[in-house]
Amino acid sequence: MIGSWALESFKFALYVTFPITFYWYYNRPSMYEEQLRERMEEIERRVDPNVQGMINKYADERRRKELNDWERKHAEMQRIREEMNAAGQ
Repeated sequence: MIGSWALESFKFALYVTFPITFYWYYNRPSMYEEQLRERMEEIERRVDPNVQGMINKYADERRRKELNDWERKHAEMQRIREEMNAAGQ
């Protein structure tokens, strides 16, 4: 016999609870948030200011382009609505 029933019960409990505990601990959202925050801070510290300026410039241009596209589409829809209302009267 390998061990008494108490030892075997303890080993079984350990085999079951050990992976479950690690899965629970490392699968928490707060754990990911902490790791992600640390990683993002590390990346931000390493980014060259010139590169960051280029990224910000690109983001601003992209936002401006999307806003212009939205305004153009909105104006076109409004013109079509006005034409439909004028034709219906």
